[in-house]
Amino acid sequence: DLGSLPVVAVVVALTAVSAVRRRGRVDQAIALVGGFVIVVALVHMTKDFWDRPRPTGRLQNVVGTSYPSGHAAYAATYVACAFVVGGRRLLAAAVGVTMAIGLSRLYLHVHFLTDVVGGYALTIAVFALLLRP
Repeated sequence: DLGSLPVVAVVVALTAVSAVRRRGRVDQAIALVGGFVIVVALVHMTKDFWDRPRPTGRLQNVVGTSYPSGHAAYAATYVACAFVVGGRRLLAAAVGVTMAIGLSRLYLHVHFLTDVVGGYALTIAVFALLLRP
């Protein structure tokens, strides 16, 4: 559930509020929230475009198409949140959680490796454009 849309959306909202209240960084808060909205839209548009079926032998009941992994894409947003908040330890933890979520999608046989990598790449590309220092 850590990579699910509702959970990540709450973390994004809390991080955006923190960026404004603690640091006065309205620009980063807008980039974070706007970037997440773009990521969600791009995940759904890409899934519709590719319409790739999921792997067989799944260990979890899931619906929808496979590419890209929404959980991996949304989880990669944790790295953007850590970047906004700052701190190497938090950034390292965010990368660790993001990787664990991607690995869990592979372990459960609900995604192919390319699905997870595609989800990560999509999110990294969006936030690399929006959160430039």
